Amino acid sequence: MDEDSAVRRMLLRVLDEENYSVCAARTGREALTAAAGETFHLLMLDLNLPNENGWEICQQFNQSHPSVPIIVISGRPNQLVLGNGARLGVFLEKPLDMCRLLRTIGELLQPAQHSLANSAAPVGAS
Repeated sequence: MDEDSAVRRMLLRVLDEENYSVCAARTGREALTAAAGETFHLLMLDLNLPNENGWEICQQFNQSHPSVPIIVISGRPNQLVLGNGARLGVFLEKPLDMCRLLRTIGELLQPAQHSLANSAAPVGAS
């Protein structure tokens, strides 16, 4: 989700208040491991991961879950060009606009009609 644990906690709280079922991972590897055993409808991925390339994690997730949209988040400028054609739902730059983030999540999950099974799988570092 985010390299800053305070931001990650805030995002978890906001998503929980919106009744999303959230599974948080501190690293890309943790996220890939969690995703292998669970069904997710969305991945939120901060590109700034410790000892990992966020775009590589994005591509690995794409390979194993091609129908799951990804919200890629970064505070670094010009990161989208480094994505090398990675398939994602949306690229958002920090600072995050929470209203825009929630609207984006709703749009990406719209086919699921926000059923009880809606899940957001945020990923990030501590």
